Amino acid sequence: MTKKVGIITLHYAYNYGSVLQAYALQKVINDWGYNANIINYVDRHDFINYQLFRWQHYLTRPREIAADIVFLRKNLRRKQAFRHFQEKYLHILGRPVYKDEDMRELGNAFDYYITGSDQVWNFKVTGGVNPIYFLNFVNHNASKIAYAPSMGELDQTQTDLQAIEPLLRKFDHMSIREKSTKKRIEALYGRPVQVTVDPTLLLDSKNYASLTEKILQPTPKGKYIFVYLLEPNNTLVDYVQKLAAEQGLLVIYISNIVKGNVFGNVTSNSEYGASPERFLQLIKNATFVVTNSFHATIFSILFERQFVTFKTKKSFPRMLDLLQTIGLEDRVSGDTKTISNQIDYSHVEEKLNIVRASSLEYLRSALDLEHAL
Repeated sequence: MTKKVGIITLHYAYNYGSVLQAYALQKVINDWGYNANIINYVDRHDFINYQLFRWQHYLTRPREIAADIVFLRKNLRRKQAFRHFQEKYLHILGRPVYKDEDMRELGNAFDYYITGSDQVWNFKVTGGVNPIYFLNFVNHNASKIAYAPSMGELDQTQTDLQAIEPLLRKFDHMSIREKSTKKRIEALYGRPVQVTVDPTLLLDSKNYASLTEKILQPTPKGKYIFVYLLEPNNTLVDYVQKLAAEQGLLVIYISNIVKGNVFGNVTSNSEYGASPERFLQLIKNATFVVTNSFHATIFSILFERQFVTFKTKKSFPRMLDLLQTIGLEDRVSGDTKTISNQIDYSHVEEKLNIVRASSLEYLRSALDLEHAL
C-alpha cells in the first residue's frame, strides 16, 4: 500500500518561491513512489498582503483602498496565474482550511507529516508562533518531519522559544535551512539537527526548464537584464540602471512591492503578475539577473546565469548561507563589474551536488526509504 505524506507549508500565497518550493518537495517525494499531498492550510496572517482587497489594513492604512482599486486588474491577473499553476502542478488536499480547530480532522490522514520548507517558523511571517506549523494537530503515531523550515533572523523572544520547545521535542526527524539557527534549534530539540537545502535545490535545472516549455508566451527577443525586486531597494535600482546603460540592455522586471514604473532612466518592461513558469523562463534566458530574492538567487544558480544578489532585511541570512556553501559569496551586491565576472559553474555544481545529496539522504531516511541515492 502506498504510504501517504502530508506537507504543510506556505503554498497558497502568490509568491514564486513559495509555490516552487512546494512543487519541488512534493515532486521529489512522489517520484520516490509515495502519495504526497499539500495540506491546504492557509495562514491568514501571511495571506493578508496577497488578498485582492486588504480590508484588514484599511483603518490604519487608508491609502491601500485606492491602491487595491487601481491595481485590481493586475492583481487579478497575478491571482489567476498562480491559481493555474497550483491547480496544474500541486497536489493540494481539499478546500482551504483557515481555522486551527479544523486541522484536527487531518490529524489521522497521513503516515508521514512534513512541515517546511519556506518561512513556516518565521514568527514575523506567521504573526507569532503558529502551532500548526509545528504539527500540533497530528493526533496519532505518524512520523513528524521538519524539512528545512526557516526561522529568519535570530530575533525570537524567550517566550516564543519556550512555547515551541515542547512542540519541537515531538518531532521524529529535524532539519532546518539556515546554519545560523542550527545551535538554537538543537538546544530546544535536545538532539542533533541537520542543515538541509531549500527544496527547490533538490531538483536540477532540467525539471524547471520543462515547466517553461509549456507556456504560450514567447521568450523575450534580444539580451536583457531580469530583475526580481522583492522589497524596495534604491541602491539596487541605481545599480540596474547603471548596468543597463553600460551594456545597452533592456530591463525586464517583476516587483510585488512597487507596481508602477521602477526603472525610469532606462528602457524597461514590467511583468507584474507573471506566472511561476514565466518567472522561470525570464531567469533562464536572461543575460544578467539582479535581485534581492532568495529564490530568484537559487534559480539564477540552477540556470547558471551571471547574477548579483542584494541584501534584504528578512532573508539575507539564508542567502549568505547558500552562497558561502557553494563559493559564491562574492555575488552579494558589489559594483557593475562584479556581474560580468564569469562564474565557474563546474565548481559550483560540485559543491551543490554534495549538499543536495546530503539533503536527499536526510529526507529518504526520514521517510524510511532503505537505499541511499
